[in-house]
Amino acid sequence: CTYLKKEIGKGIPCTGDLKETEVCNVDPCPVDCEYTPWSNWSTCEPWCNGTQTRNRTITVRDKNGGEPCLDTTEDKKCSNLCVDCGWSGWTEWASCS
Repeated sequence: CTYLKKEIGKGIPCTGDLKETEVCNVDPCPVDCEYTPWSNWSTCEPWCNGTQTRNRTITVRDKNGGEPCLDTTEDKKCSNLCVDCGWSGWTEWASCS
């Protein structure tokens, strides 16, 4: 608001505020979920045809409609080269000495 004209002499002065404020953007901002980096994959357990796991930790929880937090653990199948031990049949006894 600006004065269109200022009172002069015994004129009636303007009343009221020269500025007016209004609250806006009162909705809180969305906050997305945040995590630590994934850990390294664990060793394959059991060694033959097992599962590996990795983890992460939530550092910031989602708020106000932000991107939600998802799983903090992942699993995947794994397999290492595994060969079972095998014995041949016994040989004949040697002569007694």
